[in-house]
Order: sequence, then C-alpha cells, then structure tokens
Amino acid sequence: LQAIEQSEIDSGQMEPVLTVFKKSVKDVDDALELIRKSLYTEQIEKADNARDVIISGFVDAVRSCTKHFDPKIREQAAELKLITDHFKGINQQSVISQTASTINMLQEVRAKASILDALGFTAWVNQIEAENNNVSALTMNRFEESASKPSQRMKEIRPECEKQLERLYKAIETFAVITPSS
Repeated sequence: LQAIEQSEIDSGQMEPVLTVFKKSVKDVDDALELIRKSLYTEQIEKADNARDVIISGFVDAVRSCTKHFDPKIREQAAELKLITDHFKGINQQSVISQTASTINMLQEVRAKASILDALGFTAWVNQIEAENNNVSALTMNRFEESASKPSQRMKEIRPECEKQLERLYKAIETFAVITPSS
C-alpha cells in the first residue's frame, strides 16, 4: 500500500479503490484479533489441572482406606469407593462435562457425610467443590467474553478482502496500461 501511495499514480483515481481495500484489510485484522485465544483459556487449564490433582488425591485416599487394617474403616471406604468407581475417568472428560460430573459426584459423596467425617475426608470434598466452582466461574467468564465479541467471522470477511485486492490489482493494471512509463 505504501508503494502505491508513494507512486506517481493519480491518488484521485486510486483513492476510492484504496479506501475500500484498506477497510477490508482492517476488517481481516480485527477478525484475526478475535480468533486469538481467550484470556481465560490459560486460567481454566490451570484451574482444571488443580481440580484434577485434588480429585485424583481423593480417589487414591479412598482406595487406600479400603486396605486399612481396621475393618470398619475398610467398610466405610468401600461405600465411598462405589461412588468414586462410578465416576472413574472423570478427569479425562472435557472441562464442561467434568464440571457437571464433579457436581454429581459431590452430591453422592456428601450423602455419606458421616463416613466423610469418620474418615477425615470432609476437607477433601470441600476443596474439590471449591476448585470445581473456580473452574465453573472461569468457564462462565469465557462464555461471556465470547458472547461480547462481534459476530463477524473470518470466513465471511476474507473473501471480501480478496475481492477488494483483486479490484486493486485491476485498478493498478488499468493505470499502467493507460499511463505507460517512459
């Protein structure tokens, strides 16, 4: 564009074509900016990993208690293990699915409050809930951020830019034919 603007081409003839092309290029730049990752993506990944670690720790602790020397503790842990086994693989789910599954798991585990207290797992469950709420809040923030972005998409904008570029090429070619250099 600079070369065209600094050339001997009559700006009056090229200005309308250049103006439309520049606007089209700006639209493409704006669309590319929107395509970039959300500010929340990295935060969600970190929060999801933190939640995964705590859930895995809880599952491991429950499994360990099923091997406890005290038969009463083994029996109580076995009841919790039925629940954790039902939610096996929870950490491999998508962020949204895992958030929903974690809520369901917490509801089932909290129904065994006396066992949680007896085994000392209440703090684990509270921490899982806190981490899950954090992931949920960050995910909602990302949804809100996405909803506030303009709806133009690159697929809609790029063809228009290409069309304007072709128009600019033709205008330059026409000028070159009409005004041959000496």
